[in-house]
Amino acid sequence: MVQMGIYFLEVINIYFEKYIKEIIGTKKDEVLFEFQKKFVNIEKKKKNILIWNSFIETPRCYSFEEIFNINIPDNKELNFFLERQNKLYVTTLQSIIDFIDNFEPWDEIDAYIFDETMIWVVAITHEDNLLLVLGL
Repeated sequence: MVQMGIYFLEVINIYFEKYIKEIIGTKKDEVLFEFQKKFVNIEKKKKNILIWNSFIETPRCYSFEEIFNINIPDNKELNFFLERQNKLYVTTLQSIIDFIDNFEPWDEIDAYIFDETMIWVVAITHEDNLLLVLGL
């Protein structure tokens, strides 16, 4: 199982590097702090559960195929946070879709798409690649 996790992390980094710019250091910490302050019940999160299980509000649920029906801005840069890998990127909606479309059936993802306004968030869960949406 550890081998599979290592492989998955390597595939993510190799494949996604051509589409994105990684945010690191203090800037990453600041963005994620503001994101969690806006959307996450910190007491629930302290129990080491995934962020999408700790949302302050109840999200709407969609299948991944419905991503085009959600009105995610596709003409600007988006933040893309891969929770399990603790990596934050700036990219485009199409790059995120392409990235996820190339997953194998055994790949798992828990990721979040949001822009600099942090008015909305779309969570992509490992639960059958469901989308959980707040604010859109």
